[in-house]
Amino acid sequence: MDRYTVQDLIEKYEKGRRDFRNLDLSRLDFFEVKFQDIDLQGSNLSHADLSYANFSRANLEGVNLESAQMVCTKLQGARLQNARLKWTNLLRSDCYGATFYNADLTHANLQMSELRNVDFFKADLSYADLSYCNLKKARFRESNLMSCCLSRARSANLSGAIIDVTTVLPSGYRPSL
Repeated sequence: MDRYTVQDLIEKYEKGRRDFRNLDLSRLDFFEVKFQDIDLQGSNLSHADLSYANFSRANLEGVNLESAQMVCTKLQGARLQNARLKWTNLLRSDCYGATFYNADLTHANLQMSELRNVDFFKADLSYADLSYCNLKKARFRESNLMSCCLSRARSANLSGAIIDVTTVLPSGYRPSL
């Protein structure tokens, strides 16, 4: 895996390059960068700070984002299939329309995030915190929500999700039997 500095990446991006697959970008500071439509497929961004960054419509398939800081990050329409987001802090992030197919979000913090129209098909959200999230039209088919906290989440439809007695359901939510 090649290693770039943040400045190298920004310069190449500003010159029109969008394909940055399979890079080692771990532990770097991407605070407030704007990388719409970037392709980072297969890259390692573990322990990186991506807070307040814009990754709208980015290809983040298979990316390692374990323990990354992504507070208030914009991920609108981003593709995060098979991404690893274990212990990632996505507090107040905007993930409108993003896809998290088969993503590992165990222990992730998504509190107060915008999750409208997000597809979590087969995602592992065990022990994740989705408190106070907007879940309107979010899809959880075959996703693991065991020990997940959905306290005060709005507009949740957990049809097809895997839940059990350890799942903290939104106030008033009644799972269909």
